[in-house]
Amino acid sequence: MRSVWALPLVICGACNFHLAPVTTDVGAADLAMAPPDLALAAADAALGNDLAGDPCGPARTPPQNVLGVRCAIGNPPVLDGDLSEWGTLDYPLNHRNAQAQSGSSAWNDEPAEDDADCSATFALRWDLTSLYVAIHVSDDIRGVHPGAAGYQPYLDDAIELYLDGNGDRTATYNADDWQYIVTADGSSQTYKTAVAQGTVPSTYFAVKNDASGAGYSVELRIPWATLGANTVVSGRMIGVDFLVDDDDDTQAQQLSRYLLWWNMSSAGCNYPSACTSNFGSAQLIGR
Repeated sequence: MRSVWALPLVICGACNFHLAPVTTDVGAADLAMAPPDLALAAADAALGNDLAGDPCGPARTPPQNVLGVRCAIGNPPVLDGDLSEWGTLDYPLNHRNAQAQSGSSAWNDEPAEDDADCSATFALRWDLTSLYVAIHVSDDIRGVHPGAAGYQPYLDDAIELYLDGNGDRTATYNADDWQYIVTADGSSQTYKTAVAQGTVPSTYFAVKNDASGAGYSVELRIPWATLGANTVVSGRMIGVDFLVDDDDDTQAQQLSRYLLWWNMSSAGCNYPSACTSNFGSAQLIGR
């Protein structure tokens, strides 16, 4: 079984948290209501999908504090770790807006330094076959130790993706619920209710380290067939959470700090690896 984090948990109940996109001049509603990109329109036309009958459905704005998963039917991301085709990733995760994170001693309270040490941006897309996730992590010290005795991927530099395909917030993981961990060097593991289930299939993810060494990108493609039987259609809600693990020890596995996007602790379920009841939400929307 997976053990819980050794670092103290800090819940940011007083944070002024909101799901503003990374860009400051375009709001979430603007992104959802923006006209379709001409390249996407051309791809749809080639498939016989004119915009009047777009299978992505109409543009919609997700409810407050719900992530928007924009439609990519006809032009899905290529799974190669190169996030350039995603454009600016929609949502930030950092020391100032994470709903749970390691204790204050892990941070300098200097935004530029803390962000360079451990922060991320992420985005989600969907088509009729898969859910796509892109995460770029800023991390200026690489800590990966695949040969460590008792190796655990979540003690290295890694991202964790939590999914509740049916969005039904259960006390234990069901068939539609998954925890995926992918490290900066491409190691991986899946869990259900903190019990290891095997590595993430190689066709599900790609990792690319920044040329500067100051960060890395992870791209995931999760088949809807693994995420429950609900119809894949604009408006569908799913449960989701994101976690960034940071190991600044270059000699041995040692979790230095972490950032958790949404999960708020409650009695009997202190971490998203234990249950899905405290996941955040995401909604499939139009282009």
